[in-house]
Amino acid sequence: TGYGYGWFLRDWHGHQVVEHGGNIDGFNAQVAFMPDQHIGFALLTNISASPLGSQAMEAVWSNLVGLSDAEISLKAATTATAAPSDASGPAVAPDKEVGKYVLAVAKMTFEVLLKEGKPVLVIPGQGTVPLVSVSGRRYKLGGPVPDGFFLTFRPAKDDAAASEAFLEQPQGNVVLVKEKAQLYAGPMTVEDLMRREVEALGGESTLKARRSMMLRFDIAMEDQGITGNGTEWYDGPGRHAQTMTLSAAGKRIATMRDYCDGKQAGAENSFSQSETKTGAKLSDEVIDAALWPALEWKTLFKSVTIKKTDKVGGEEVYVVEKQPEKGRSITEYVSAQTFLLVKREVSGADEAYSDYRTVDGVKVPFKRVVTAPSGTRNTTTIRQVRFNARPATSVFEPTGAVPASDALSTYR
Repeated sequence: TGYGYGWFLRDWHGHQVVEHGGNIDGFNAQVAFMPDQHIGFALLTNISASPLGSQAMEAVWSNLVGLSDAEISLKAATTATAAPSDASGPAVAPDKEVGKYVLAVAKMTFEVLLKEGKPVLVIPGQGTVPLVSVSGRRYKLGGPVPDGFFLTFRPAKDDAAASEAFLEQPQGNVVLVKEKAQLYAGPMTVEDLMRREVEALGGESTLKARRSMMLRFDIAMEDQGITGNGTEWYDGPGRHAQTMTLSAAGKRIATMRDYCDGKQAGAENSFSQSETKTGAKLSDEVIDAALWPALEWKTLFKSVTIKKTDKVGGEEVYVVEKQPEKGRSITEYVSAQTFLLVKREVSGADEAYSDYRTVDGVKVPFKRVVTAPSGTRNTTTIRQVRFNARPATSVFEPTGAVPASDALSTYR
């Protein structure tokens, strides 16, 4: 494939094709021309990414221009032998497949995780999809991915002790190399790191004296032209709530609300049906509701492990993996210099924390940038922090809640 004047140029069975695709949140397009046949093709789809454009274009060219009998026979033979057999070996426990898989040529890292005990694949820029077992170590990529995508785990061809994954897709198959786990052998234990993190935030006695926290913030959804503001509450074990009002083009367009009281959690939005969270999702919300997770790490998580040291933006960090009894795992990057949280990875999203300021003896990050798996960025900037202020109980309930901004009362 070549490139000229902003178009991809390639040969299709002796015919030059000029084409270009594109996709952004919720939209996908494929446009192509075959100049010598005076025909063109365009397909618009309402999905962020899809192989439908290339598949449909292939069908159009084949039917309008046609292939020779020899080419048809060759194509059928190639397709028949493209899929791998179960030479990957018998099935293994899904947790053995968990890890990061790298497509070096594209500088992309895929990740296999367990979600509610079942394997899922985090695809860079496209979110998380379920992996449905076919046979052996071969899985089908589930919805919303269309048919024709498979992932087969197998020993690496050049190192039987290592692993790789063979990704079959209509637009071409690729091999993903599994990153080898790095054992941390540094002087810092998990207990030491958590203690240093608590000290960096303000100290155990200071944190315990701050029994609740209220945040008022502004938010900018940079890729969508949306801005907003909101209020967030933390109040005792498992109690968290957040309300937001969003605007675009100078008009209010939506309200969003999340709540959790430790036993029930959910979301209520003006543009969709309410959601009640149960099982692993409820467990995730309870963990996220912890005001000072560095104080509660032994009860919140089944295991906490320092995986290695790394760098984030030139700053040396400890990479800490936190795994709860059920629900999603969390990877945190803690500064080796300040012992404050620099970055957090959860469910395929990156959360970067910066602009720490001291408020009433506690270090608080006034800026948070969340990059979703799709690549979109949301920047949250804190305007006000208030400790030991608590809202009415209804703020944490699913319906009829008092807006957080109107619910302020203080501790006696």
